[in-house]
Amino acid sequence: SGPMMPRPAIIFTAGIVSGEHNQGTIKFLLIRGQSRSAVLASKYTAAVLFTLSLAVWLTVLSFAAGAFFFGTDAGEAGWRDVLVAGGSTLVYSIIFMTLAFMMGVLTRSTGAAMGVGMASVMFSGIVIPKSFYKYVLFPNADLSVYSQGGHAPIQGMSLGFSIAVLAAYLVLFLVASFVTFKKRDIA
Repeated sequence: SGPMMPRPAIIFTAGIVSGEHNQGTIKFLLIRGQSRSAVLASKYTAAVLFTLSLAVWLTVLSFAAGAFFFGTDAGEAGWRDVLVAGGSTLVYSIIFMTLAFMMGVLTRSTGAAMGVGMASVMFSGIVIPKSFYKYVLFPNADLSVYSQGGHAPIQGMSLGFSIAVLAAYLVLFLVASFVTFKKRDIA
């Protein structure tokens, strides 16, 4: 069911906004003269940077492990495969991290955000062979299926299609987060 990397990103992100609500510190952030959008954008930026640092760290470890076990003469294709896998894992992680971020904003609950994020990662491995399912987040999240001539999970899907679907979900998650955060009473 997809790469393992999103789990730490989901755990970190689940409480980044809801934890502020639970501790009551969100009020202090908002009285500092920053807009609600700026506060939420900074939280999201921190989550993206955390996820990016995980991806870079894991890619470096993959290179190091590959060099240690197989030598440095793996060829250009071997190193390209590691980079493609790292990039696919990064996209996968950002999508589920953003879902957890949205759930943290919507529910103000770290547990709910973490639960929905983790459940979504588990559901991402399920493929329902129906044409409508290609528009659902889960079969599109793992872009690694397209590497090395792999076939799409559902007919009619392609790398470009999956990227477009993921972009639409990412925008939806962020719009829902920002609209809710701006309109919700903090007190």
